[in-house]
Amino acid sequence: MKNFFIFMVTLFALSAIFLYSCGDNNTATTDPCPEKSAQIRSLQAQVTDLQSQVTTLTANNATLTADLECCEGKLPAAKKTTTTVKKTSTSATQKATTPVVTKSATVPAAPTSTKFVSDAVGGKANLDYLREGKDIIFCAQANNREDCYFPHYAMQHGVMFSKAPEDNEIKGYNWRVEPTEFYDGDYGVTVDGTFYVSDNLIQQSLKAGGLSFEAPLRIKCPYTSWMAKDMTLEDGYWIFKTQRR
Repeated sequence: MKNFFIFMVTLFALSAIFLYSCGDNNTATTDPCPEKSAQIRSLQAQVTDLQSQVTTLTANNATLTADLECCEGKLPAAKKTTTTVKKTSTSATQKATTPVVTKSATVPAAPTSTKFVSDAVGGKANLDYLREGKDIIFCAQANNREDCYFPHYAMQHGVMFSKAPEDNEIKGYNWRVEPTEFYDGDYGVTVDGTFYVSDNLIQQSLKAGGLSFEAPLRIKCPYTSWMAKDMTLEDGYWIFKTQRR
């Protein structure tokens, strides 16, 4: 097909040469170049024939191209290999957790401290002189206020104790204790007759009630005839020492 087009180009070039070789003398009555004119007419006839062939070949080429595209479209497509990656997902089921609501006014119980009473006297262990009936009971007053008696004030503000207070059956609560050789818990009395109350318990209870502490803490009990007596702060405890009368 390529050689054919080259031939056509060459033929057109030769035709042009012959057409213009005689200049403007073609208008003359007598043909000055009869031989060339005959050749030109022959070439023109060939060009016309070739043009017709070109048209036919072009049409055939279009038909063949269409047939080729049609055949290619009917061929089975190349089998494609698809790699499927299996995605493994781990889903954790979360269970709704009900939030725990903590009472803001509740103060954790004061840590239990243990203090050895070095001068404890075994003969005083019964402490009959501190008892009212069969019980040793007492309470404490903070800030010299009538509304700041312990343990009642602490209980009103959600403070827990290492030992349960005793209802005094009047208008509040008392601590009921038995003598121990050590400081045991938040409050108590030792075998030598020393009452004690945790300073941390008092401080935290007043804080829960929106108050600041004003020293000293005061004790009331049968030994004091229920009169308020100052206690002394020593090693984190408010203490009040008694003696047999």
